[in-house]
Amino acid sequence: MNQQTLLPNRNIRIALTDDHAVLRKGVGDILNSFDNCEVVMEAENGKELIDKLSRTKSFPDICFLDISMPVMNGYDTLNILKQKWPDIKVIILSMYNEEFSVVNMFKNGAKGYLLKNSNPKEYKKAILKVYNGGMHLSESLPKDWSVDYDLKSALLLPEREIQFLIKCGQNKTYAEIALEWNNSVRTVENLASRIGEKLNIHSRAGFALFAIRTGLVQ
Repeated sequence: MNQQTLLPNRNIRIALTDDHAVLRKGVGDILNSFDNCEVVMEAENGKELIDKLSRTKSFPDICFLDISMPVMNGYDTLNILKQKWPDIKVIILSMYNEEFSVVNMFKNGAKGYLLKNSNPKEYKKAILKVYNGGMHLSESLPKDWSVDYDLKSALLLPEREIQFLIKCGQNKTYAEIALEWNNSVRTVENLASRIGEKLNIHSRAGFALFAIRTGLVQ
């Protein structure tokens, strides 16, 4: 499906929020170079973005959002966006590649996660995918962190394994799951191994994103 088919009538409207002016300029130029994409709003932190959204009558379709910013960081900003403007789809744009940040952002409602050094083609791919209801995870992150899953894969699992996935989707560690279930960590790790063989997922972050993407965790 090509870009013109996806958007026959107007551009995708994009907000760009990052505290580094040089990066905003560079990313903004990339985004504006795409057919059917237009940066309509820029902000240097979450508070400025929220203030601008509160005053506008023409909202962006997608917001690129940094995590580490002064005044209001990406975590707090995302929570406010999901409460006040749930129709705005959020793509995280960050240097952080650790599982805590990735899982938490998806758990709290982000639809995409890009590393700042991603190439322009991936920016375009992420925009189109997220705009049309999908989710995108940076191609530079581990492959089994994929967010491209089918809910049917989860529904075929036994209830105990589904509950394990839900716990992971809540960003709980294996040790925390073991404590809640009054099991040993080794027992939980063995359960994870069995599920991993079924789903071809071999990390806690992969299980967490599977649970989020398939709707096991709302």
